[in-house]
This record gives sequence, structure tokens and C-alpha cells, in this order.
Amino acid sequence: MEIYELAEKLSAQEIGETPSASSEAQVEEILSSISDQQCSDSGSLEVDSLVDVYYSSLLDWVSDDEHHVEFVEDAVSEGLVDTSDFDFYAAVQAGQHQQYRQVAQEVFEWLEEELAEREEAEEEE
Repeated sequence: MEIYELAEKLSAQEIGETPSASSEAQVEEILSSISDQQCSDSGSLEVDSLVDVYYSSLLDWVSDDEHHVEFVEDAVSEGLVDTSDFDFYAAVQAGQHQQYRQVAQEVFEWLEEELAEREEAEEEE
């Protein structure tokens, strides 16, 4: 079984919130993306389509959790945002992208462990 096949069978409730996820809905979005894109590792997962484009949604996201500001600050400090012509909303989008990448990594780690446990259980049978 491939990781993306396992992702298709699971729900966010089975995984729960990851340390970086804002909600189970965000984990569900990652699971759906893994399955839809048939990804086998976090590096191949495309999260751009998950990032909000509407200003009101971006404002909601950045004000929803104090850790979201840290993702924005990290994106700016890592040079992912052009600071010579600073665009607040672009900075928030970059932060949200960073968060989705982190959540995806955590979900992949969980899926890899779950897949290994399932394969081990099958071998014991």
C-alpha cells in the first residue's frame, strides 16, 4: 500500500490535530491533497492551491492563532517575501504556505508510522 492510498482511507479524526495544524479541517485538506495528487512524500506535495487568496480569509487566518504570526515572521525572515516593496497580504500568504508545508510534513510522518505498523501487523499474521 502506498502512502496516498492510506491517506484516502483515513479521516482527520483518526490522525487528530498535528502540532502545527489549526484544525482537523486543515489536516483533512492535506489528506485530500495527498490522495488527489498521489504523493508518496511531503516534498512532492503541492500546497499552493490550499493557500487563501481572499484578503478577509487571510486576515481571519493570521488573527485566528498567535502561532500564525510566527509563520509569517519566519517567511519574511527566510526571504520568501519581497521586503523592498512589502505586501502584507503576500507575507500572510507566505506564512500560511509555510504552515501548510509544516502540517503536511507532520501528516506524512504520521502516515509513514501508521503504514509501517500496518505492514508489520500483516507480516505477523
